[in-house]
Amino acid sequence: MGDRVAEDAVWSYRRLNEQVGWLSGHVGVSWSAMDSWFDEDEEVFGEIRDPYHRVDIRHTSRHVCVTAAGVEIAETRRALLVSETGLPNRFYIPADDVRSDILRPSATHTICPYKGTASYRTLQLSDKVVEDAAWFYDDPLPETRQIAGYLCFLGDEMRTSVDGAVIDS
Repeated sequence: MGDRVAEDAVWSYRRLNEQVGWLSGHVGVSWSAMDSWFDEDEEVFGEIRDPYHRVDIRHTSRHVCVTAAGVEIAETRRALLVSETGLPNRFYIPADDVRSDILRPSATHTICPYKGTASYRTLQLSDKVVEDAAWFYDDPLPETRQIAGYLCFLGDEMRTSVDGAVIDS
């Protein structure tokens, strides 16, 4: 476009089998090759939303505890249980119930089309560093604004227990 070139931005199949014959005459466009994407008049970040995808958020008074290397990182009875299509349930913990003294900012940011832009924290213990051990949404999308001010923990080194039972991440 003009003097700008996006290499390998558009692709198509030369031969199609019958199961995907409907693709004939269509092309695919590389997400990363474009400057921006729009769904109607709204700019899209991350990916296009699936109208059948759900994110349900519920308060829970269950005892949620997060540890790493035997050190308690967070403990609460004021968590949010977030159930999202295709993902395991996640427990989001109020920032006030998390040890901020052992977390430091990470340069990592990701975009969720259902929750917004996530920022991460790295866990720094005296003898152990767990990169991107927790994430949070400072300014979540309106549909999920309840999670603002809450952190969620995930990683091989992280252990989340609910009412004493370790849950799979």
